[in-house]
Amino acid sequence: MEDLSGDRLLEVIEEALAARVVEELPQSVGRYQFCHTMIQQTLLDELSTTRKVRLHARIAEVLEELYGDNSEAHAAELIHHLSEAAFLGDSGRLVHFSSIAGERALLSYAWEEALDYFQLALAAKEGQPTDAESAWLLFGLGRAQAATIHGQREGHREGQGLREAVEHFRKSLDYYVAVGEVECATNVAEYPIPADAGQRTGMAGIIAQALTLAPEESHHAGRLLANYVRVLVIEEGDYEGAQDAYSRALRIARWEGDEALEMRILASATAGDAQYLRLQGTLVKSLRAIELANQADDPRTEVDVRLSAGLSLWWMGDLAGFGQPARDALAPAERLRDNYWLASALWMNEMAAALRGDWQQAREYNDRGLSLSPGDPRLRCSRVLLEAAVGDTAQAETHLAPLLESLEQSVAGPTLIHAWASLTLPLAARISGSSDHGDHREVARQAAEAILASPTVIPYFALMARSGLGLLAVSDNDPESARIQYDAIAKGEGLRVPGTFMAFVRFVPSSTMTTARLCGLLARTAGDPE
Repeated sequence: MEDLSGDRLLEVIEEALAARVVEELPQSVGRYQFCHTMIQQTLLDELSTTRKVRLHARIAEVLEELYGDNSEAHAAELIHHLSEAAFLGDSGRLVHFSSIAGERALLSYAWEEALDYFQLALAAKEGQPTDAESAWLLFGLGRAQAATIHGQREGHREGQGLREAVEHFRKSLDYYVAVGEVECATNVAEYPIPADAGQRTGMAGIIAQALTLAPEESHHAGRLLANYVRVLVIEEGDYEGAQDAYSRALRIARWEGDEALEMRILASATAGDAQYLRLQGTLVKSLRAIELANQADDPRTEVDVRLSAGLSLWWMGDLAGFGQPARDALAPAERLRDNYWLASALWMNEMAAALRGDWQQAREYNDRGLSLSPGDPRLRCSRVLLEAAVGDTAQAETHLAPLLESLEQSVAGPTLIHAWASLTLPLAARISGSSDHGDHREVARQAAEAILASPTVIPYFALMARSGLGLLAVSDNDPESARIQYDAIAKGEGLRVPGTFMAFVRFVPSSTMTTARLCGLLARTAGDPE
């Protein structure tokens, strides 16, 4: 009604009030709403598309004038009208406010909302050459995807979504490297994508490219190296290279007096130590990082280090102590709302509940985790073992089916799903006392052999694979195979895991498998009772 004079507009509104088409908003002068949404929709349907577009454009213009300097706080409202008016060809304001709304959503950990805003902004810029605005939007989209991809499909972070997130980072970085923007390039390359061990996302190359811009011993280099420590171990299997990056990064952080950076470096290092079964190092670094986390507002790193501390205590045999870090990790994980970290915290709390014998709470944690990430092998395997431990074979099989399906769709190699399957399948059969799982046994054997055949397999996965093969050797009463696995476990990395490695419930003896117990079973099978 932009063509009506003020007086005539009031007359029309009064007629609508009398006809009960609209009503005044309570405690507000000059503001009205339709009495029923059907009336609003009917009137909208009578407008031509051109008219609607023009009205949306006019509404956006008036709202910007009304909000003035506070317009950015109302970005979401403005985006609605600007997107409807996009046909008029003015996409600049839509991109501007979508970028602002996306960043606000990221700051409040509203990842799904951020995803929508960044996709909308990039769609509005489609066909235009990459500029500073596009590069930042690509970085925003990648961050939103990294936090949401974990639960999108079975297969535990494998698939097109993760590759797209990293590719958006790469495109963003390419622009910043080309124009020499060190700070922006560092922002992109230091962002942590929580990949599983053995899963190469391409972040190692991104960080290496950004390091070419950062002067040695600079704060930018320290930030990049903090992420490099984790990526080199988890994705590249380069533990020695990670130790060098760790030393360099820590030196920079302490020279700069940057405790927040030191905390992130320690968190990255604990991930590498855990994968290589350096449990004492994991615990020491985690506890120091937890001290620093109490002074920083960094929920992602806080969750990371608390879970690392819990994991090291669990593997070192402190089954009572590991529950506290798991519980402490849950609050920051829920605040963060990142699917990966929340699923990880729920999994560890499930294990703590199971070790207390609290089956119902363990199931509740597991159900929440699987609702976020139905393909997470940790959650799926722990549920299979839980149900087997309490004698519910039907439920164990129910949760086993999607695990086997995901395994079949995955490329054989030193990956998380193969490691967990290689140990879970024979352990579940042992717990249940079932000998009817010939196919499952063969799947476990193939998964273990695929892991051990890799030249870059991490010790954590190697131990899981050998433990699975060891259980198969005991079940088959195969002395030769038992001797091979005994020598590899007892004389190798297995000695670093004295506690309950494949824990399940200490109140159900058949489901508790420590490294020492497995070695005893293997020695007996190999004919060495001493």
